[in-house]
Amino acid sequence: MPSVPEVTYVVGDTLSIELEGLGQEMEIAARSRATYAVRYASGSSGGPRVTATLESLSADVATPLTEPMSLDEGAVEGEFVFEPDSRGRALSTSSPRTSGGAQVFSAPIVAHTLFPRVAGRVVSVGDSWIDSVTYSEENEAGETAVRSRLTYTVVRESMDRGRAILEVDFEGTAEVSQALSIEGAAITQASEVEVVGSLSWDTSAGLMHESEVVMEGTGSVRAALLPVALPTRVRWLTRVQMQD
Repeated sequence: MPSVPEVTYVVGDTLSIELEGLGQEMEIAARSRATYAVRYASGSSGGPRVTATLESLSADVATPLTEPMSLDEGAVEGEFVFEPDSRGRALSTSSPRTSGGAQVFSAPIVAHTLFPRVAGRVVSVGDSWIDSVTYSEENEAGETAVRSRLTYTVVRESMDRGRAILEVDFEGTAEVSQALSIEGAAITQASEVEVVGSLSWDTSAGLMHESEVVMEGTGSVRAALLPVALPTRVRWLTRVQMQD
């Protein structure tokens, strides 16, 4: 259990999928900034029970096949609830009600991306561990499946305003596939990406302080209005930071 029962995290996402084919270059672009109030309590399995409330959201999605779409926190009603084990693996999840294309904000996605997979033991500089993440989510918008394998390494210890911080780098690979319906347009895409990131862990509070993840790779996308699948290049940047 963290020593602080309630904290606030700000999550920023920038996603770009570049398509090239049929003599054209196109882009699917999405950008979002979300603020979560995160509360910790004792869970049924002996570990923490995490409840995340979306306090604010500003998201924009643009595709070559649909009108630009914007979302705010009004598209999400309720709370994200999950119980992680000692490695940070979500054992059970519960999603809020969503509307207007906000189905991409689901409990499995939040539970598996907000926090890293930790070692489950005391670590020091030079220690490494390997973890894999596999999950899928099916809702009104469609289905998303993710499989990744990452290696984490503690690279240094530092102090930040009186806090003892472990700084961790990680890298690996991920496979992402989606079958979605966006504003009535059916889109399927699959990508294989390289993952590089870093995080800082507040050892006294038992909480992640911030993280940054960059995923880059290639894949393909098929839409109902396109006669063939088009090759894609994907770049996805996610930053998470705890507010003081």
